[in-house]
Amino acid sequence: MSPELIAYLVERHPKFFPLERTSAGKRARKINCGDGWANLIDHLLGTLSWQVKTSPGERMRQPVLDIIDRVEGQLRIRFQRPSQRVLLLSNFTECLALEYCELC
Repeated sequence: MSPELIAYLVERHPKFFPLERTSAGKRARKINCGDGWANLIDHLLGTLSWQVKTSPGERMRQPVLDIIDRVEGQLRIRFQRPSQRVLLLSNFTECLALEYCELC
């Protein structure tokens, strides 16, 4: 994904993106997929943010992304210690990504 789109996603959804030290001492984001999936990822993170704020009757903890990657041509979204709801929504997004061009 282009640096501009990564910056856009991080700016809109900073709580989802942990910072990690690399061997060069810089901070890195764990996103490795095409630009065409940025909109799907943005909507997933927006939906999860809304779920965290408004989950009725239960306290949903803030999901944190582990990695967004392309594996054998398919989108893979992994969270650290995801709840069942987070797993369902991320799996649904991965299924939707099969219908979208990764590059467009």
